Order: sequence, then C-alpha cells, then structure tokens
Amino acid sequence: MTNKRPTWKERLEKKRKENFIGRREYLEEFSKDLASDDHEYLVFSVTGEGGVGKSTLLLQFANIAATLKAITITCNDKHLLPAQAMGHIAAELANLGISHKEFDDRYKKYRELRDEVESDPKAPRGFIDVMARVGADFAIKSGRQVPGLGALLEDADTKAAGEATAQALNYLVTRWGNKDEVMLLRETDRVLSPLFLGLLSKAAEKRRVLLIFDVFERTGVTLWPWLLALFNNDYGDLDGNLCFVIAGRDRLEQHRTELAGSICIVELEPFTSEETQLYLANQGITDEKLVHQIHEDTGGLPVLVELLAATRPQPGVPLPDVSKDAVERFLQWILEEARRQAALLAAVPRQFNRDILSAALGDDATSTFQWLSAQSFVRRNAENGCFYHERVREFMLRYLRQTIPKDLDETHTRLASFFTSEQANLNLENKAIYGSKSWKNYECERLYHLVSAQPDRYQYEAVDAFLQALQWEKRFADRIARCFQQCGREKESNLIQELASTLSEIHRAYDQNDYQSGLERLSLLELLSNLTVTSRCEIYLLFGYFYINIEKQTKALLSFDRAIELDPKNARAVANRGVIYQEMKRYKDALADFNRAIELDPKNAWAVANRGVIYGLMKRYKEALDELNCAIELNENSAFAITNRGQTHRMMMQYEDALADFDRAIELDAKDAWAIGSRGQTYRDMTRYEEALADFNRAIELDAKNSWAIAQRGETYRAMKQYEEALADFSRAIELDAKDAWAVAQRGETYRAMKQYEEALADFNRAIELDAKDAYVIAHRGVTYNSMKQYKEALADFNWAISLDAKDAHAIVHRGQTHREMKRYEDALADFNRAIKLDAKYAWVAAQRGETYRAMERYEKALADFNRSIKLEAKDAWAIAQRGSTYRSME
Repeated sequence: MTNKRPTWKERLEKKRKENFIGRREYLEEFSKDLASDDHEYLVFSVTGEGGVGKSTLLLQFANIAATLKAITITCNDKHLLPAQAMGHIAAELANLGISHKEFDDRYKKYRELRDEVESDPKAPRGFIDVMARVGADFAIKSGRQVPGLGALLEDADTKAAGEATAQALNYLVTRWGNKDEVMLLRETDRVLSPLFLGLLSKAAEKRRVLLIFDVFERTGVTLWPWLLALFNNDYGDLDGNLCFVIAGRDRLEQHRTELAGSICIVELEPFTSEETQLYLANQGITDEKLVHQIHEDTGGLPVLVELLAATRPQPGVPLPDVSKDAVERFLQWILEEARRQAALLAAVPRQFNRDILSAALGDDATSTFQWLSAQSFVRRNAENGCFYHERVREFMLRYLRQTIPKDLDETHTRLASFFTSEQANLNLENKAIYGSKSWKNYECERLYHLVSAQPDRYQYEAVDAFLQALQWEKRFADRIARCFQQCGREKESNLIQELASTLSEIHRAYDQNDYQSGLERLSLLELLSNLTVTSRCEIYLLFGYFYINIEKQTKALLSFDRAIELDPKNARAVANRGVIYQEMKRYKDALADFNRAIELDPKNAWAVANRGVIYGLMKRYKEALDELNCAIELNENSAFAITNRGQTHRMMMQYEDALADFDRAIELDAKDAWAIGSRGQTYRDMTRYEEALADFNRAIELDAKNSWAIAQRGETYRAMKQYEEALADFSRAIELDAKDAWAVAQRGETYRAMKQYEEALADFNRAIELDAKDAYVIAHRGVTYNSMKQYKEALADFNWAISLDAKDAHAIVHRGQTHREMKRYEDALADFNRAIKLDAKYAWVAAQRGETYRAMERYEKALADFNRSIKLEAKDAWAIAQRGSTYRSME
C-alpha cells in the first residue's frame, strides 16, 4: 500500500518549520531540557514586543513537545482568571481521556455559582472579581516584583485587599447557605488549585506536560500571583514532569524565592539584516535591493517580514519613495484589486468568519474567505475564528483612515447592522440577554463598529449600554468600557478616550468600593447630554449607592428621588429609597416605598424582608413575622430574613423560636457575626449569660472591630453587674464608632448603676446630641436625674420621651415613680394605670403601683398589686418584700 500523500496543511507546516529563523539556540535549549530526565528549568519566559515572533516560537516549542510525546496546552487572553485557566486545561486534558472527578465536580459547581453571581444585580460589589480576591498578602507582595504588575497590585493592596465584607458574606449565605459553596466563591483558587495539581499529576504520570501561557502582558496581573503560588508549592507539590512557558512583553524577573535559577529567560528581538535576508531567501526572494528595502520598512519585525514575503514581491517593482506607511507598500504587491480591497477591509472587524467578512465587504465572501484565511498574516482559533495579528491590523486601519476613510466608516456601519441583526435573531429580551454569551459578544462588536463609524453620534449609545450592563453583569460592563477605549485609541480621539476612561473608573469604583472616586466620575457622566431616561435613572441609582456607603443619607435620598422622578416604576430605586428612610427612622415613608417596590416586583424577597424589618421597628410584630415568613418562602436560604425573623421573635419574647432561627442562620454561615450576636442577645434576655458571652466572644473573634458585638457583650456584663468589664467594652465600642448613640447611652446606664451620676449624665447628654429623638435615652437620663433627686429635670425628660413615643411604658412608669417620690400620688397612679394598660403583663409596673397605694395607706389595693406582680414574676424579691411591708403596716 502506498504512503499517504501529505496534505497542503502538512506541506505548509513543514515549510514553516524549515524557514524558522534566528531562534535556534532557544529551540535547542528547550528541546534539551524537555527531553532530559533531570530538568533544569521549571519556567521558560518568552518576552519581546508585539509581532516579534513569540507566537511562532511557541508553535515551535509545541512541535518539539509533540515529537517527544508530551502533552501541550496553551492558555491565552481568554483565560484571565486562575479558575478559567484551570477549567480550560482540564477541558483539554479531558479530550485526551484524562480527568479528575473531584476537580471536575468542584469546577462545575464554581461555574454554576459564578454565573448566578454575574447575572444577579444584587451581587456584592468588589467580592467576586479577581482584583478583589488578589488581596491575599502573599500574592500581592509577590506580584509587585513583576514589571508591569507592581503598580496595579500596589493599588489592589490599598483598595481591593480585604473586600470580603460582611455584606458580601450575608449575600452569599442568602443565595446559597452552604459553607463549602461560600468558600468556593470566596477563595476559589485555594479550593480548586490543590485538586488541579492532582489532575496535572495524573496527566504527568507517564509523559511530560507543557503548559503555555501566551499574551501574558494581558493576563499576568491576575495569573502571575496564582502561578507563583503554584511554583512555590503553596497548594501542594508540583509534579517533576511539568513544564511552563510564559510569553508576553514583560520580562519575568528572577524572584527571591525557590524559583531562582529555575527560569530560562528567552528574549526575542526583531530580525537582524542577516536574519531577514536568510528568511526571504528561503521564500525565493534574493534580490539584495529588495531584501534591504523590506528590512528597512519592517524594522525586522518578523510578522511584518512574513506579511511582505507572502505578497511575493518582485525585483524592479517600484516602491513609492514618498510613502512611509508600510502597509500601503505591502498591499500594492497584491495585484488583484478585489483581493487588495478584501485584505484591507478584513482588518475592520476585530475577528471574522465568512459571514462577518461578507458583511464587511458588502457581498458574498465565500471564495475570498478561503483565500484570505490561508494567508500567513491571518491567525485563527476556535473561539475567535480568523483575526489579524494586532500589529498588522493596526497598520491596516491606519492606512484605511489615511486613504479611504469613507470606505472605512461605511464598513463599520455595515458590520454594526450585521451584529444588530444577529442579536435580533437570538430573540432575547430584558435580563435574559445578559445570560447569553453570543448576545454579549454581538453587543460588544455592534457598539465597537457604531462608535468607530460615527463617534459623535453613537458615543452615548455606548454609555447607555455600559450603564444597563452594570446593573446586571458588572464584568460585561467592563468589557463594554474596554471596547469603547479601543475605539478612542483607533480613532485617535481624546474625547472618546476620556469618556471611556470615565466609564472604566466608574466600573472600578463600583467593583472595588472606591465610593469617593465613583462619585467624582459619575459627576462627569451626569453632565452628558443625549443620554436616555433609563441611563440617567441608572446614574442617580449609582449616586445613591455611593452616597449610602459614605453615610451621606440626605444626598442618597435626593439621588433616589431623582431616579424615581425619571422612572417611577423602577423597583430598585423605590426599594433603595426605602432603605434610606429606614436608616433615617422615617418608618412610614420606608413602609410606603417597600409596599410600592413589592407591587412592582412581587417576588423580590429582599424588599419583602425589609418590609418585615420596618414592621418590627414599628413594633407591629405580627405583621413583621408574616412578611419575614413570606420572604423566607421566596428564598428559603435568606439568612437576612431568617435572622430578622429571629430578632422579631426575640422582641416578642418568643425566645425558643428566636433561638431556632438564629441556629438556622448560623448553620447557613458559621461566620455570620450578626446572627451569632443576635443569638447572644436572646440568651441574655433569657438570663443565660454565660451562653450569651460565648456568642459575643465568638462574634468578636470573627471581627475584632465589630463595635456592635463588643457593645452587646458590654450590655451582658452590665446585666451580670460586672460593671468594670461592661465599661471597658462600651468604651472600646465607642472608640470604634464614636457616633454609636446606643453604646454611649449604655455606658451612661452603667455609670448610673455604679452611682457615678455625673459621668452617667455626660454620656446621656452625648447620646442625645447624637440622636435627639431617641426616647429611650432621654427617659434614662430622666431616671438618672431622679436618682439625683433632681425631680424637675427628671419630669422634663420623661415628658419629652413620652411626647416622642406615647406608648413608651418605661418612660411612663418612671414618670410615675418621680410623681410618687414628690408625693403627687394621683399623678403617679395615673401613670401606672396608663403603663399597665399598655402592657398588662408588666410585673414591675404593678409592683410600683402597689408601692404607691401603700404610701397612700390604701393597703388592700396595694396587696392586690403586689400579688399580681408576684404572680407575673415569682422571683421578684423586691415585690415580695414590699408585700411583707404592707402586711406589717396593716397590723
């Protein structure tokens, strides 16, 4: 049987190998090390400017690996995150029949969870994106040593590190609740990497595995800290059969780690004149003048030398002496005008297939596509189809702008129409569009070509698209901003570049919680005219979001008001205004907003739960429970709703139900300090002080600066009459949050219990300055005045507190006490009767009224009240003693 004839692909590949110029020493070094049993290098670092031949060298490395039966897998700029790189490598190994079940299962779960986060407009800002997670100290410190990464990681250290806030934790628990899933999203690299190493070890059992990371100048800022952790064995031992190639513009320095001496630096330079001559000779181009001209025009850049050689230039063909544009000279050697035009216009789309090329050319491009895709200056991969080397495309677009700008703009317009049509064919609407990878890809291309065609007209459409994307999928919004930036660079438009930079900064501020910067950039965006009403609404929603987080509630409220004026049916704007009203204690207004938000979106569990919280703050506990139950039915793993239901049960003194809710919330997230502290409050209410202290200690261990938990522990110590410990905790809480009126007031109450009345008054005065409408604090200052026998001041405070809250039984009872001490018994009785009417089971009030009757020598009524009080609280020693005194008085 005859040998199979080689295909043209195989013949062309053979010619490319034979014509590989100027890199022999690197190929020999690589081949020697890959074939050796005692490998010298863990990493080959391939560096050089764009178009210098890095990709060609990587192809040669892959060919060498193939001859040695090694497995070769390449990651490019589509694999920006460690998890994406791991998933891609695992998929390639799976094609070879190599898999690792545990890694596959965890990676699949990670993708499912991440897709949910990316599509959720309520996702926490600055938690999922890798720059918010690069915050591992080791990764940041290591990455700073890499040229080109240092500045970015320096910024990450101050602005992104530690972005796993309590808000993000609560969000993750609300969505899933499983602590393993929360950990998978919070520390993806740490969870997946050890399993990934197991997969690599399995692949490397019998042969070498070569992992290539190309275009590292685009991916290094996110991948290098992870790779460095792999190289330093942070996730486990690297198999000795593994080899890494990292290719990019920036040189990887020898780190002060165990890697020193294990990195082979491969620095590529443009061809020398001799190398250019040798390359062209292998292509049949030997005329000295022509060879010299080609080297001059290309600067020896291999990709451009290849492009010129592919045109088969002939000696004697004049090259215009006046033109300095290399692309113009390249294309004049393509004799057929149709193909010359096709080669030019094919540079307009950022990538192309037959259909996209047909749209660019305005005609069926089947045959043209077959010819063009075979040209040596065209690259291709499975994801992007065909595309020009970035340097080649740059030259061609510049040439088009200088020679036929009208044709360039018309091509952009045709392509924008094409991608608009492709989007329409998907038949997707509203939020569903952001779940479609195809739609998002089409959208980026549509916007790119629209703005490139007519920047003055369509720049606002790009802004609109960015703002709409930001509410649904922030990562896609960043893609739009980067696409917009590319338009500005290519059009050499400072205006477009500045606007694109503004969008990028808004995205960064939104994602990394840099609120002040976000406000500054939004102010620039607000000045734009021609934005849609929907986009202006989104701008004011963002203003509100940023203002909330820097505690400027009044400005946040104005921003949400403006958003609602623009779009009265925007449920998010209405609900967010409700949150502001809640923080301002305008509960009726908050309730109205949550009612409206739920009318607009009945399945919004977050809004329903917040309505329940408002009912609880208004002491409408039954309604609060109904709402929180409804929210939990809508989302059974909503820790926010479950914990608030527990708080409602606690306020209703249904302690066992409260504990059950807090236990469930803590099961959902063992690190939920709020749920743990709330359980501690319940234990304290049940006088189970040791259990309460244990919970508060646990909450403080989770966050040493949790002022709320520290103050609550102080309140527990106060209830245990351990006043010094209580004072220490309240003082610490106040140091952490000087505006915490409750902590200040509780310290004052502790001083009062210690009979340090002046210190108590100072704290109550300070607390009232912070919140002049807090009836509780005002009433307790009144109690302090009463203890000091300053009855006039005490009555003034109790009257003030009661005017703020007519149902404040505590203030009413203490006013009654003051009246009794002033021997104004009828006034005292009126207050005690009023308090009992408000709460018939208030044992202490009944005893106080009994004491008043005893002072009035109305002993039978006094006995009746003491009996009633003791029946309600059998362990009330004071009431029992006063009943005994009453009996003695009757003898």
